[in-house]
Amino acid sequence: MIGSNDEESVLVSSGGVLYRVGEKQYEVCLIAKRETKIWALPRGRVEPGETPPETAIREIREETGFVSKILEKIDEIHFQFYSRSDDRFIRRIVHFYLMSCEDGEPGKLDEEVDTAEWYPMERAVRTLKYENEKEILRKAKRILEKQKGT
Repeated sequence: MIGSNDEESVLVSSGGVLYRVGEKQYEVCLIAKRETKIWALPRGRVEPGETPPETAIREIREETGFVSKILEKIDEIHFQFYSRSDDRFIRRIVHFYLMSCEDGEPGKLDEEVDTAEWYPMERAVRTLKYENEKEILRKAKRILEKQKGT
């Protein structure tokens, strides 16, 4: 949702680190958007009437095809980008959740996603383009390791 304030618009999004237990380690699902071919974590805009956790579950399903369950909130990232269509900077807040894959077979992918692929955790960190998403993935790994140790 973009605020109506002319001085600054805020776009709130939500997404997740979708993981599963691989043969030897955790794997995470990354997506490549059609227009950019940039590997990223699945995320999207919070729609009116939706909460950030509801958006994360919906976006994971739409962009990866998998059914997921939220385990906990990882963190949120904040950044700005320039919108040519709005001719101004927009501040974006993205809530990220640690999410387990509950369905092993992917459904149909959203039209804006080219592909969704599973990566071992360390390779996923190297594959992501944006540093703030890499840090979200590192935090997710620490949460999973802590849970594994208890």
